[in-house]
Amino acid sequence: MTRTVSPKYPEPGRLVSLGPKADRLDAEAMIAVLRAAAGVRERHGVSSANHMVREALWECWERPRLPGPLVASKYPTAWPWSPDARRVYEQAGGQRPKIGGWGLVFEHLAPRGLVVTSLIDASAKLTPARFIQQLKLEIRGAVVTQHDARMLDEAKVGKGHPDGADPVAQPWCRYEYAGLDPASFRPLSV
Repeated sequence: MTRTVSPKYPEPGRLVSLGPKADRLDAEAMIAVLRAAAGVRERHGVSSANHMVREALWECWERPRLPGPLVASKYPTAWPWSPDARRVYEQAGGQRPKIGGWGLVFEHLAPRGLVVTSLIDASAKLTPARFIQQLKLEIRGAVVTQHDARMLDEAKVGKGHPDGADPVAQPWCRYEYAGLDPASFRPLSV
């Protein structure tokens, strides 16, 4: 199932740089966390190590590099939003719903579990430059609803890629496989 990226699909959302010095310092800190997590994985198991890295990755790398403006301090308006996610925002009139949350999901096109595992596995030889390069390739996203995310899970691609897919060349392969139309995704108009 190797195809080229469809020109009709939107460019996946990407994080922005905080500048070479800040990116390098944060990469060095993240590599220290990854190396510590490798030891935690041996002593306490995969779940503990992955949780540790997921939290650090979000707080120290992803969240500070989200391009603004953001909805609810988390969802970049410039990233592709599914039709249902745009509808949720529009129906709320841009105001946070009074009951419950938005029902939105910050969805990584490459499942975070796979990214975290590969980072921990590579941590012993990882350099700041390689860490930054790897995350530029792997941390791409979209904003979807919880229902959209369940469709990925039900298609058995919530935590992985379809067999034979090339997720670098086909960043939207999981969505296609689950019956979500990437061509219908577009940035939120605010």
